[in-house]
Parts: sequence; C-alpha cells; structure tokens
Amino acid sequence: MRFSTFISNFKIKPFFIDLFLIVSTVFILYGISSGGAQTYAEYYNVKGWAWNDSYGWASLNCENDDDSVDCSSDGINPSVNYGVKISTNKNTEYLELSGYAWSSSAGWISLNKNDLTKVSNCESSDNPVPRIIYTSSSDIELQGCALILLNGEVINFSGTTTDGNSYGVSGSIDSERNPNSITLHSCGWSDVSGWWSFGDKKADGSDDICHNNTDRKHQTLTEAVDTETDEIRLNTSITATENLALFGKNVGINWDCGAPRKLISFDGLKNAATGQVYGNENYVVSLSEKRFSIECSDPLFGTDTAETTVEAHRVRVTLDATPSVINPPEGGTEQVLVSWSFIVFEESLIEGTESCSININNKTGKSGAEQEDLGGEKTYVLECSYDKKKVASDGSETTVTVSIEETTSVKVLPSAVKETNI
Repeated sequence: MRFSTFISNFKIKPFFIDLFLIVSTVFILYGISSGGAQTYAEYYNVKGWAWNDSYGWASLNCENDDDSVDCSSDGINPSVNYGVKISTNKNTEYLELSGYAWSSSAGWISLNKNDLTKVSNCESSDNPVPRIIYTSSSDIELQGCALILLNGEVINFSGTTTDGNSYGVSGSIDSERNPNSITLHSCGWSDVSGWWSFGDKKADGSDDICHNNTDRKHQTLTEAVDTETDEIRLNTSITATENLALFGKNVGINWDCGAPRKLISFDGLKNAATGQVYGNENYVVSLSEKRFSIECSDPLFGTDTAETTVEAHRVRVTLDATPSVINPPEGGTEQVLVSWSFIVFEESLIEGTESCSININNKTGKSGAEQEDLGGEKTYVLECSYDKKKVASDGSETTVTVSIEETTSVKVLPSAVKETNI
C-alpha cells in the first residue's frame, strides 16, 4: 500500500456504527451432488472491518468503502486487489481462511498458510492456519491466528486470558451451513495490541469479554463481492501528460509504484527519492527525447518497473492576441490583433505540413495576422498538423500525422477598470 499517503488519507470509520462481517459468493460453483446437497461456491470473500484500540480499523476486503484503496483504480487511489477469503472444503467439518487484511497503522495482516507456518506462539490451536469450525448446526467459531507482517505480531482468534476466562471470535451460519450466510462476532487477542473486535456483541446479543474495555461499534456491510481475491495484483506506472509536446513546454510526469511497493531506483526524475510510493513533477521539453523510468519493490510482492518517454515536436507554433486585456465602453468593442505562425525547424523529420486553421475570420495558413472588433471574452484556437517521419530500429520508415492545438484568450474588463496588457 502507499504507506505515507495511505495513512494520512485513511478515513477512520464512525465509532457508533454496527458491524457484521458479511461473506459473499464468487465464481466457480460446485456441482450439485446426486444426493441433492447444498450448492456452494468454491470461494467466499469476507467483506467488513475489524477494530483494535491500538491500530484502529482493519479492512478485510478492497471492496470496502472509505479505505482509500480500490481493487482497481483510475489513478486517484492506490489499486490493490486484496481480501480475506474463505475456501470451502466438502470433505471436512471446517472452512479454511486465507488472504490479507489491511490496516493503515499495522500494515498487511496475513491469514495465509505460507506466512503462518513461521508462527510458533499461536495460542488458539495447534494449527495456526485460521479455520471456521462448526460447533452446532447454526454456530461457528474461528480458530488459528493472523500475522501482522510489519512487526511479526500474532493475533489469536481464540484462547484463554491470564485470569482463566476464555475468549474467541464466534459467529452464526444458516442451518444448511452455506458459507455466504456467515456472520462473525466477538473478539480475538494479541499480547502486543490487545483486543481485536470482529463484532460488537456475541451471537446471542450479550456483551463479549473484550467490550469491558471498548465501546467501539462496527459497520454492517451486505454488499456482495463478485471478484476472487486469490492473489494481490499491483499496478506500477509512470505517465506523461503529453508524450509529444512543443519544445519548452511544461509536461507533467506522474508515477506510482503501486503500494505497498516503494521506489528503489529511477531514471530521468529530478524530485524523486528512494522509499517513496508515488510522486509527480514537471519537465520542460527539450529537443532530445527524454526517458523516465522507475523500479519499485516490496518484500511481499517483489519488483516491478515502468517507463515512459517525452519527445519534442520538430516544429514551433506561436499564437498571440494584442491586447490581451480590453476595456471597451459599455456595449462597445475594441480592436484585437491576432497573429500566429507554424515553423518547421528540423526538415529531415517532417514529410510535409498542412495549413493551420484559426477561429478568426475562418482563416487558414501556416502564418498570418488578423484583426477583429471584440466586445466580449474570446479564446482563440490555432489548430495545425504535420506528417512526422518515424524510423524503426530495422531502418524502415513510416509517417504519422500529428496534430497540435494552441490557445490564447482575451480578457474583457469594464471600461471603468484599467489593466495593463499582460
């Protein structure tokens, strides 16, 4: 995750909201047996939150609202497809959990077997891999542990307190034991951070032991999750606002490691530093093609790279309007002079040019000057295009048509207000 900004942007849930963890179905259905058994999905994704007084909210699925992370992102938020998953097992009396939860303070919380094999101090059972055990036709309990990867802290889902009181995450399920009907309650325990609450009450509605020292309540979530969270997919990217721009123009370079990966090396960037998760800066376009690249890494998700380039047009385009600020009398006009030019300065890379067009008197041509009386604000738009020669690595040549658009505006002020021309 994008740790620095993720922590600052993480929206803490309102304290007085009810919580149940709702599990929903995904893809891959088992076939119905000849005996007419209940049809189950192979995977169920847990959606909801857990609360800890030391770390705050922990999100159990990227589909949760307000966790500042999207399963797939348009670039506004970090994008990580994470979640806690229940894997059904038709041949035994338990359901096994896997996957990841996310806390803006604690980081990744793993329920994966590969991570939990390292755990030797899981109190809740001999097997640290978390499992949902049926205790009756409609009651369940959660055994095993979770591991906070940042510091190796173990969260026990059941056990006994030092004064001999038992605790544990429990829940309910429908009489047909359909996993998408599971609701979790009660609390687990960490020797480091204390109680981890998965619901504000026990299944029977009574207070759980952990609520002697917290009145936090949780959010009820009922939205179905229709994507499998079998693996976490990250997106490392670097983009330019323009890959082909006019010489001397400012172009924005935006990059994102795809949290939790962090920057370990880069090329072409001026303001980046190792350890960052994302950033942006401006680049003034030069005549030499500029390459920008990033390499990002995370111990859990490995290394990824991305790159982009910015190239200058081999032409120069100018557009001016004089005066740029006019002060006509009320209801009157003032004369504005608009001039423009389109100049090729590297003929060897240009196959040909087309005349420019501009929205003043329907004029065309690669250069010109036109006057008009203007009584209101106006934006002048110059549109030009040219055929650019491209040489491939094998020496073959192709041409592409490139379009350029430049704009300038004339500002109108009341006649009583005078302003020096910009």
